[in-house]
Amino acid sequence: MKKAIDTQTEVRIVALLARGDKQADIQSQMKKEGVDITLPTISKIKARNTEALQAIKGEMVKVEASKSATILEKSRNLIEKKLDISNDETIPQELQDAFDNGDIDAKQFLDRKQAILNKRKVTIGELNMVAKEAFNQSQIESGKPTSITNSPEQAKKNLVTLLRAINSGKEEDIVKAIFLDA
Repeated sequence: MKKAIDTQTEVRIVALLARGDKQADIQSQMKKEGVDITLPTISKIKARNTEALQAIKGEMVKVEASKSATILEKSRNLIEKKLDISNDETIPQELQDAFDNGDIDAKQFLDRKQAILNKRKVTIGELNMVAKEAFNQSQIESGKPTSITNSPEQAKKNLVTLLRAINSGKEEDIVKAIFLDA
């Protein structure tokens, strides 16, 4: 006679099912944890916990939607800052002081000034990238496939990657997160 699965093990299996793990993967994971369980037993656990699984998945959708909203808000803030800076024609005081003190000549001054102004500009490519990502986010939120992925799981991974990139503040990471093939 087989040993009954304890409540803690069943809750763990339900959590793994809710996360989207395959039953064979769950069986393998449980074996590593010292619990020998059959695939039919996992199926029975899934069948008797359908309400719990639906509730967990519903909460996971809410969390993902919240993350998505956070990402969009951060994106909007970054865009707003970038657009505000793009109109800023002021020269950093240290650059002006270096020129006034004779530390740099007129050509160096103009080159550095132009480099600063160029860095502040928003390119058509950047605006296009933002528009594309906003569209993809809206599609993901409404449960529709996007041009990036047809898999909701992949879309979630892409969102997490984008959030990490935004939090890093590095433009190259953000570009890589938006253009996955970059």
